Amino acid sequence: AAGAAAGATSAAGPQGKARVRSGFRRQSLLASRAASSAAAAGQPQRRHKGPFVLRPAAPDDADAAPQRMLLDLLLRLLDLEDVLTEPAAQRARLVLVGRVLALQLHHADPDAFMTTSLHEATDDATQLLLEHLHADVRHTLDMALSWLCCEYDSGLALVEAGEAAAAAAAAAAAAAHDMELDGDHGDEAAVPPHLQRYDACVRGYLAGLTVHLPDAVTTVLLQLPALTRSALRLVRDYCVNPECTAVGFQTLKELVRKREPARRPCLDLLLHFASHPSTDVRTAAIHTCKELFKTTVGSEYIREYAIHNLWQLETKNEDNMADLSTEGTGGTRTDVFVKNRLQLFLSLCVLQPTLFSELMKVYVSVGTKRKSAIMKNLDAPVRAVGCHEELMHMLEDFPDGGATLVLRVLNILTEQGSPQPRLVTVAQNVYNKLQDVRFLIPVLTGLTQAAILGILPKILALEEDEMKEAFTRLLPDKSGKRGKNAAIKPTDLLVALFSTTTTKLLVKAVRASSLMFQRKRLFTQEDLAVVMERLGKQQPLPPLYMRAMMQTLQNSPRLKMFLVKQLCVSVSKEVWKDQGLWKGFGLCVRNMLPASLEAVMLLPREQFTELYREKSAISSALPSYLHHMTPHQRSKLPRHVLEIMQGPKSRHSGEDGDDDGGEADSVKRSRHSREDS
Repeated sequence: AAGAAAGATSAAGPQGKARVRSGFRRQSLLASRAASSAAAAGQPQRRHKGPFVLRPAAPDDADAAPQRMLLDLLLRLLDLEDVLTEPAAQRARLVLVGRVLALQLHHADPDAFMTTSLHEATDDATQLLLEHLHADVRHTLDMALSWLCCEYDSGLALVEAGEAAAAAAAAAAAAAHDMELDGDHGDEAAVPPHLQRYDACVRGYLAGLTVHLPDAVTTVLLQLPALTRSALRLVRDYCVNPECTAVGFQTLKELVRKREPARRPCLDLLLHFASHPSTDVRTAAIHTCKELFKTTVGSEYIREYAIHNLWQLETKNEDNMADLSTEGTGGTRTDVFVKNRLQLFLSLCVLQPTLFSELMKVYVSVGTKRKSAIMKNLDAPVRAVGCHEELMHMLEDFPDGGATLVLRVLNILTEQGSPQPRLVTVAQNVYNKLQDVRFLIPVLTGLTQAAILGILPKILALEEDEMKEAFTRLLPDKSGKRGKNAAIKPTDLLVALFSTTTTKLLVKAVRASSLMFQRKRLFTQEDLAVVMERLGKQQPLPPLYMRAMMQTLQNSPRLKMFLVKQLCVSVSKEVWKDQGLWKGFGLCVRNMLPASLEAVMLLPREQFTELYREKSAISSALPSYLHHMTPHQRSKLPRHVLEIMQGPKSRHSGEDGDDDGGEADSVKRSRHSREDS
C-alpha cells in the first residue's frame, strides 16, 4: 500500500501529493477514533483475516458517528481546494468549512461550547483546520476569516437559542465589540462566555500567523468580526519586538482608523508607547501618532494626552520612576524624563504651532534643570516650524521667566542662515522691552550698519563667550553661510573697534580685533591700508591707533613703509600729548627700525631726546641710518638731531666701548660733510 501510494503521489505531482497526504491524515484520524471507541466499549482490537462481518454499533459509536461524519466532511472539503475552479463554488466551500466546525462542536456539547477556553480548544477538527491554514497562510486567508466569522456567529446563535432574552444577546454582542474599552488588556475574564471559544480560535490562528506570515496580522485584525483583548495583546507584543515593530504600529494605526469600536483602546496603547523607555519604540509610536494627527482621526484625544504628558514636567518627580534609564543616552535622569514627556508634544507642535504657547506656560513653572533639559530638545521642532506667526507671537508676548526660552528659539532660527525680516522685528521688539542686547545677537546680520554700530559698545560689554558669538555671526565663515549678508563690512567693523574711546571697553575692543585678525583671509593688504588711513585721519587719534598699527604690521609685514608714513602723520598730530599713544609710538618705532627713524627725526627736541636716551635700540640704529643718508638728505635734518647726537656721551656709551667711538666718528663725518656742502 505504501509503495502504491508513493507511486501515485509521484505520478500526480504537487496537487496529487497534497491529496494523498490529506487522505493518509483522514485515514489516521478515523482509525484513531475507531480505536478509541472500541477501547471505550471494552472490545479487544483484533485483525480479521476472514470475511468482513458487520457488528452492531456500540452506544458510544452511535453518539460519535455524527462527529466522524462531520470530520470526514471537513477533510473532504479541504481536499477540494485544487478541484473547485468556479468562484461561486470556492466561496461556498469556505462557508461550509466554518459551518461544519461550528456544527460539529455544537452537536457535541452546546454547554461545553459556551465555556471552551484556549487550552480546551484542541479537538481534532480545529487542529486539523489550523494546520491546513498555517501551511499556506497567504492562500488560505479567506478560509480563516470565514471560519472565524462562523465561530463568532455560532456563539451569538447559542445565546439567542438559550434562556437569555434577545436584549441580553444584543448587549452581549455589543460587549463583544467593545470588550477592550475597560480594564486591562490582559484580563481574559472580561471575555463574554459565549465568545470564549471564538477568542480561543483567534489566539490559535494568530499564534501560527505570527510565525509564518507576520505581515498578514494587520489584514486579519481589520476583518475580524470582533477584536478581542488577546488580539490587542498580540499587537502590543509586536510593537516591542524589534523584528516586528513596524508591523505592530502599522496595525495599530489601521485599527484606529478603520475600527471605531476599538479606537479608544488602540489609542491608549499607542500613546502608552509614545513615552516608552526604548528609543526605537518611542520614535515609532510618535511617528504613528503624527500620521493619525494629520488625518484628524483621534487627533483631539492625542492632543489632550500630549498636553497632559507635558504638564507632568511640573508635577511628577523623576526620582520615583523606576523605568527611567540613562544608559546609552549620555544625559541625566532629568534629561531622560523630560525627553520622554516632551517628545510627543513637540512633534505635534510642528503640525499645530499654537501648542508652543502651552510649552511656554510649562517652561516658566518648572525648575532650572528641567528648563535646561527642555531647551535641549527644541532644535528640530523649531527649525521645522520656522517663522510661523504663532511662534512669533509667543516670542513677543512671553511671561516673566520665559526670556531664556525666547533667546534659545531666536538662536535656533538663525543658526543656518540670515534671519527673516519678521524675526528681526520680533527681536528688536524684545530688545526694546528688556534693553538686553543678547536678543539682537541672533539677528545681527539683519540689522542696518547704523544699528550695529549703535549697539557695538553694548556687545563689547558682554561676557567673553557672548561677545565672540556676536562677532562670529557678523564675520563671514569659510562656508559662506554666516555673515555674508551682514550690512556692515569687516573693514568698517574693524575701524569702529579701533575707534573705541570708552576706557572700560578698550581691552574688550582689542580682544575683538584679535578675533578678526585670526581669520587670515578676512583682510587683504589693501583693506588694512584703508583701515589705517581712516584711523589716521581722525582728530584726535583714537586710543587704540598704535595698537592697530602693530596688529597690521604683524599680519602684513609688507605694509611697513606705509605704516612709517602713518607714524609721520601721528607726529604731525602731536602724538606725545597722549601717554598711551606715545608709549605705543615708541613700541612701533622699535618694531619697524631702521625705517621708522624717519618719523623719529621729525620729533621736536624734547621728544627726540626722550626717545634717544631711553630707547637704546633707537640710539644704536640712528648713526648707521645717518651714515647711509646722502648729503642732501642730511642737510634737511633738524639741527637738534645732530646736536643731541654730538653732545655728551649717553649712559649707554660706557657699556658699548669701541662701538660708541665709531658712532662719534660717524657724527664727526656727518658734521664735516654738512660744512663742506
